[in-house]
Amino acid sequence: MKTTDARSPERASSIRRRPTRTHLVATVSSLAAAVALVAGVLSATAPLTPTTPSAAPVACTDVAVVTVEQAADLTGTCDYAGVTIDIGDGRTIGVPAAGTTLALDALAAGGADDASDADAVVQRTAAGRVSVLLGHEAHEAHEAHAPHADAGALGTAATAAVPTSTSCAASARTAFVKTGRSWPGAYTWKSNDSGRPSSNSTSVIDAAFKSMASGGTRCGAGATVATRASAVLAGTTTARPAITTAGSCTGSRDKVNVVGWQQLPKGILGLTCVVYSGSTILEADIAFSTTQSWFSSTSATGCKGTRYDLSTAASHELGHALGLGHVAASTGQTMKPSIPPCDFSSRLKGVGDAAGLAAVYPKK
Repeated sequence: MKTTDARSPERASSIRRRPTRTHLVATVSSLAAAVALVAGVLSATAPLTPTTPSAAPVACTDVAVVTVEQAADLTGTCDYAGVTIDIGDGRTIGVPAAGTTLALDALAAGGADDASDADAVVQRTAAGRVSVLLGHEAHEAHEAHAPHADAGALGTAATAAVPTSTSCAASARTAFVKTGRSWPGAYTWKSNDSGRPSSNSTSVIDAAFKSMASGGTRCGAGATVATRASAVLAGTTTARPAITTAGSCTGSRDKVNVVGWQQLPKGILGLTCVVYSGSTILEADIAFSTTQSWFSSTSATGCKGTRYDLSTAASHELGHALGLGHVAASTGQTMKPSIPPCDFSSRLKGVGDAAGLAAVYPKK
């Protein structure tokens, strides 16, 4: 995917347009003609009717930024390449191609459940109609595929997959959320090393990805699962993740799953942008923040101050790239929405995380 900077949104009730090629000409001698021209311009720049289709759809190349409400008014016959939707807080998200969905999932710095507020899903039907889900709405869409088990209820798809272990405390809870999307094969990715905090960052990420995709858990041999999930490093790339510095997804695709580094909004450790069609993932990019301090070691000693464990963040983001959603912080799973500094408790996946992968990628 290619990266473009997010554009700052205008007022919520307006849209921005690219310059039209039509040149309006009015003569001073004809006041009536001038008035008619002005009326025509005002009509052409009026905001789209929220939630309901317009009688006269806007030209396909005419719109630059629309509000969430106006997104429902986009005509289904246009591809809207480069068009973005204002999702608040200075962020925009791209409009995917017809028949595909674009999902954004964030990992927050801290230790609460507020990271889900940054999540977004843009769905586009085969006919081209657009709908947008933000924050907990996006989370609820994920939960439609499997329960958000705050208390540790096991997802039905993995009822017998994982034995619980009293020695793992919170990690023995079997909470997981499926997003309803998965890869038909391995998640094959390339690393863009520009901006990485240390020379071993890529190897740390690769090790975390392999651990997350495996059947093992932090609870030992008695809590392993059978899963065909897989993450394969296929070298390096100069391509950038299709993720903006404002913390959203561009929606552009280059058929490369890029994992890289870039500036992200304060409080966001990592972002994953996934494009999928039906239940099949087509592409997934991941970006880690260059503005955060990272602990880039496979050991669990020596972390100080406000450094965040890269292995934990990488495991979490791969979970999103493989099709898992957020669960509550109280479950202790790797897929909880935020992590505190120097915390290694969810570096290795919990029983619920493993149950989720077994449900999404059952061993054939």
